[in-house]
Amino acid sequence: MFKKKVLFIGIVFIFALVYIILHMSSGKITKKIVEPLDMALYFVQGPDDGSSYVSVGIFSKMLKQEKIDDQIKGRDGKSKTKQRDDKLYFEIYKSMWKDKVLFWALDENGKKNKIEKWIKLISSPDGGRLYFTADSFYNAIYEIENNSLPKQGIKIYAEVTIGKNVIISNTVAMPAKLSGECENIIKKAEVETFLGNYDKLMPIAEKIISIKGDSYLGYWYKGLALENEKDYKSALSLFETALKKYHQPSQDNILYEPPMLLAKKIKELKSTRRPPYP
Repeated sequence: MFKKKVLFIGIVFIFALVYIILHMSSGKITKKIVEPLDMALYFVQGPDDGSSYVSVGIFSKMLKQEKIDDQIKGRDGKSKTKQRDDKLYFEIYKSMWKDKVLFWALDENGKKNKIEKWIKLISSPDGGRLYFTADSFYNAIYEIENNSLPKQGIKIYAEVTIGKNVIISNTVAMPAKLSGECENIIKKAEVETFLGNYDKLMPIAEKIISIKGDSYLGYWYKGLALENEKDYKSALSLFETALKKYHQPSQDNILYEPPMLLAKKIKELKSTRRPPYP
């Protein structure tokens, strides 16, 4: 036990020494710069006969962390960070989402190539002054022609300059092409849900159920369609069926991750004070 403790102290000392040497080589210790804004890239693969979509979201990880620190302060009475008296805001023009958000593809050798032809902006926040708090999230959605997608495995990311800040998103690897009718119809449902087109889900959901009735997905999407139509009783029944399908025993898959979104929907509908629930 003593030897392990000595070894641990030795490792910590070596890392500390390396850190001091690297940062003192210029004559002073440098501080890590925390960027005020961050960017998240989310890719939604569409069916072969449709389009895929990219969501680019801008938020402040720094303010989120400060909120957590303030919550810790509220529990133990000791502040872990200096509380901000102001909020972040930036002047952003609507045209920024179209002209200033750049997309890049990384090839197998890590070389980046600018993507210009296959991404079309379809929705974005209004221009003007955008205020950022710990919970703020502003996002734009871009449509992608599937026949113009980079090949499988190529990673894409987004970049934008706001003021003096260059913000770079996470990377997303392009997925494999879809195989078969079932995968395509499920991706179509996923796209319509992502775009908020719940009124288009019913025929797609019924098609999924007819092709793959043992899957919970068709019942999930049909439940969303009925909830959108305010048929809450039928929606609840379908969500409960989806949950049973999700947990259906299998020799190949004994343990399941909790379907949190599905469970949340069931809980919401059971606790909602609206017809037909008293």
